[in-house]
Amino acid sequence: MKNYKNIGHRIIHLPVIDSTNNYLTMLFNKGDINHGCVIMADKQTRGRGQRDSNWESEDGKNIMFSLCIEPQNFPVLKQFDISCFTSICIINFLNEIGISAKIKWPNDIMVHDQKIAGILIENQLTGKNIKLANIGIGININQINFNILNATSLIKELKSKRDISKDKSLIIEHLNIGYNTFFYNHNELRKEYLEHLYQYKITAKYKSKNGFFLGEITGISDWGKLRVKVDGQIIEFDNKEIEYI
Repeated sequence: MKNYKNIGHRIIHLPVIDSTNNYLTMLFNKGDINHGCVIMADKQTRGRGQRDSNWESEDGKNIMFSLCIEPQNFPVLKQFDISCFTSICIINFLNEIGISAKIKWPNDIMVHDQKIAGILIENQLTGKNIKLANIGIGININQINFNILNATSLIKELKSKRDISKDKSLIIEHLNIGYNTFFYNHNELRKEYLEHLYQYKITAKYKSKNGFFLGEITGISDWGKLRVKVDGQIIEFDNKEIEYI
């Protein structure tokens, strides 16, 4: 059995890197880091979001890091639980500082219909289990202007500049709390995720390859697909198959 240390027991801080996820993967494959290690950067030159989109961030104004998790006997079938865990921890972090947020499936964090945080998870497998969960997290802190994204930040929501070092410590604290309490609790993760899910059980407009339609999000499949009721039938969508309007 491995000696599982706390998340953040080792933090590698980099002024600039292409991608914290890429750097973490490289270190892990060389055997230079282990469970709980965190790679933080002030600037990413090739930061990535979901669907290979760019992550827009001004230098030194936001939190950008990747987290090394080595799950114990964690089957691939439950891989979406890692997304649930990370999203819930960010929601709890935001709640503590006075911001109410929702999870836009699969794992964008939204405040007043604007994105405040994003997650990119890249897994390595051993057989049917996950060997490494490389969790990239970006949280908008002191950035005010966003050129492309419909985005917001802590400074915009709270109307005051934040101490980024304190917010870094607080988000790591919530990741530790979550890992030690509900990371391996599948039912609790799914329940909490649905409680915070954006547009859950609300009829709204969406777009798929077949065009625009009205649908109601009813849940998440075991594999993490979005379940939407359309004309009385439940249809499951992967994260490239449906667009919020």
